[in-house]
Amino acid sequence: MLLVTIWGTTFAVTQLALDAVSPVLMAFTRFVLSAILFYCFSRDARDAFKAVVRPTTAQERLLRKNSLILGLALSAGYIFQFLGLETTTTSKSAFLTSTTVIWTPIFVVLISRIRLHALTMIAIAISIVGIGLLTDPFPIEAIIAGDLWTIGCAIAFGWYIFWLDRSLPQAIAYAGSEERGVRMMAGLQLFTGALWMIPTLFIGELRFTLTDTAIYVILYTTIFATALSSYMQSKYQKEVTPVAASLIYTLEPVVATIVAYFFMEESFDSWEWVGAGLIIAGMLLGQVGDKRTN
Repeated sequence: MLLVTIWGTTFAVTQLALDAVSPVLMAFTRFVLSAILFYCFSRDARDAFKAVVRPTTAQERLLRKNSLILGLALSAGYIFQFLGLETTTTSKSAFLTSTTVIWTPIFVVLISRIRLHALTMIAIAISIVGIGLLTDPFPIEAIIAGDLWTIGCAIAFGWYIFWLDRSLPQAIAYAGSEERGVRMMAGLQLFTGALWMIPTLFIGELRFTLTDTAIYVILYTTIFATALSSYMQSKYQKEVTPVAASLIYTLEPVVATIVAYFFMEESFDSWEWVGAGLIIAGMLLGQVGDKRTN
């Protein structure tokens, strides 16, 4: 829940700085600073960086492969989301990003060949309806570029949730302990994510003006929404299945709407309260379906 709360605040916070810092540069700065934090304060992360730069064993090569895949998915998700926020609304962004709850189960079914429990499928449907009522992205007069970028963000995050579940046990096996494996993978995905972003720096306009707001936004999103969230997601997502995790993450727009209500003077109507309730119900029902699937 803490992780979802942090993410839920980033929609409004990030938009405050996009006039001063371009989306790609914002994402790149967050990843670089977060990777530096891991490198400076985690010996396990430093060992992992050295292992993937010059792998000498099959386990180290697998660790590098998984970190590259996770870094690509995570960096693509952030860049697509920031590009989308330039032209789409906060409510649309929250709604479309939360369609991760659709994409993660698709990857699970197609690749892992796991059949979802009926309760889980019902929970997904309930959550989607709730997200629509809460964020109220309709009527949509026309699909704009920002919407397409944000759908790409949801697909990337859906793949990230799925692949993290597959790769983390392998990292833990290599590291020799759960905590060490989590720190390794959390730091590596930020390091490789920053590397994947480098080519995008040469595409489009780059702007970077260090206003007071931009500094505060970068510090907050780097420390809490990138470094800390990467560690927390790596550590705790393994306690549930990828589908159950994606259902829990649907609470993100609930938090985003509450933040908008208290700090941006936006108001709730009765249907939005219903939507929030449906999201919570879908998340709880998904946990039941998750246990029965297991």
